[in-house]
Amino acid sequence: CVAERTKELARERARFKFIFDSVPVGISLVAVDDVKAHLFNPAHESITGVLARESDRPDVFKHATHPDDYRRQMELAQPFIRREVDHYSIEKRYLRHGGVVWVVLTSRRFVDAETGIEQSITTLVDITERKRAEEASRESEERFSGAFEHAPIGVALVSPDGHWLR
Repeated sequence: CVAERTKELARERARFKFIFDSVPVGISLVAVDDVKAHLFNPAHESITGVLARESDRPDVFKHATHPDDYRRQMELAQPFIRREVDHYSIEKRYLRHGGVVWVVLTSRRFVDAETGIEQSITTLVDITERKRAEEASRESEERFSGAFEHAPIGVALVSPDGHWLR
């Protein structure tokens, strides 16, 4: 029955690879004590602009990250690195040729039960469109507030039932 088990393992591996390569979420898996033992999916490369083969270059992710966000990330990552916490999360910006990509980055550490190897998995969810919508909403509110506050005539917002709204 070794042949059947081998076939089943091959099917499971193919299924995992298909999912890993297909999801729109960036994923990286790194052995904690061996940063050269890493795995990145295509979405991770697309979101960060860093190719897997370049990922072990010193400071490559530092240079791909907005400086303000990198400092904040390093502050959050220190307890993770010291193994005081098993995860952390941050909204941050990657600097790309075409502009800025906003993400929610979450890193979590785990120990492989079979090998005992400590690993870290990081996921990146692209939230660029949400950030753009939030910015557009903020700008619209500022325009409305400015027009309302500085109108040369008296303006009031009153609900249909007569309550003052502003």
